[in-house]
Amino acid sequence: MTISETVKWFNSIFDINKSGIQTKRDFCIGFTSDIEHVKKKNDAINLLGTTKCDSLKVAQELIDSMRDEGYETPQEQLELKTLPVFIYMYKKPNN
Repeated sequence: MTISETVKWFNSIFDINKSGIQTKRDFCIGFTSDIEHVKKKNDAINLLGTTKCDSLKVAQELIDSMRDEGYETPQEQLELKTLPVFIYMYKKPNN
């Protein structure tokens, strides 16, 4: 998928999972090189969608695009040294 198609896919996930007056700011985008660790590490995070990027450049462009869409995203630059990079979406806890 292209970055644009991936953003549309994440927007579809948002539309399906939002409730009431929730906005995209109630959903977060994260990144990791070990998605299984994220799944096991934090029970409070219910992963709604993940995508795998095979380059750091594409991953950073996707994060920037998701930020432009209005999602909460990491403020730091992508600094993972291992590939692939998984970008994931989850609803903020208590929202």
